[in-house]
Amino acid sequence: MRGELARLGLDIAPGMRTRQRLAEYITKARPEKRARCVTRTGWHQRVFVLPERTIGESPEHVIYQADVSRHSYAQAGTLAEWQEHVARYWFGNSRLLLAVSAAFASMLVHVAGQESGGLNFVGGSSRGKTATLRTAASVFGGPDYLCRWRSTANGLEALAATHNDTLLVLDELAQVDQR
Repeated sequence: MRGELARLGLDIAPGMRTRQRLAEYITKARPEKRARCVTRTGWHQRVFVLPERTIGESPEHVIYQADVSRHSYAQAGTLAEWQEHVARYWFGNSRLLLAVSAAFASMLVHVAGQESGGLNFVGGSSRGKTATLRTAASVFGGPDYLCRWRSTANGLEALAATHNDTLLVLDELAQVDQR
């Protein structure tokens, strides 16, 4: 217990008496409120957890607390501004509509009891693939939300874990080794 508290940043004085007093305090503590700390984004019972925000109501307070210090979820502007500057371009563009629909659907896959999947936009250079991905990524964040394939297998696995129940956008599939 002391090791975990120290790992999370609590400065604990050395000595047997200090250890005993800490254990006594934790054993006797009766907090008025409790919080559940979760280490991944996405659904946790009836709430949807993001690093900076928890959406929904739960009988307990739910807090995102993970070792990952960098996350790219962000909000800039209002829904009306997003509709005016992003969503209006979907009309008549089936690829943009599909990409943004997939972004919103990513949050519903777990609730629907379905397995996750993926889309791969294929086409020649400068045909709008990256712009389509950026549009889908705008549902969850800004330009930093778009990730690249160029990574190790362990790096991609960690990246996928940080996008639990949300959209993972990977650009430049051609950069990955076919094997």
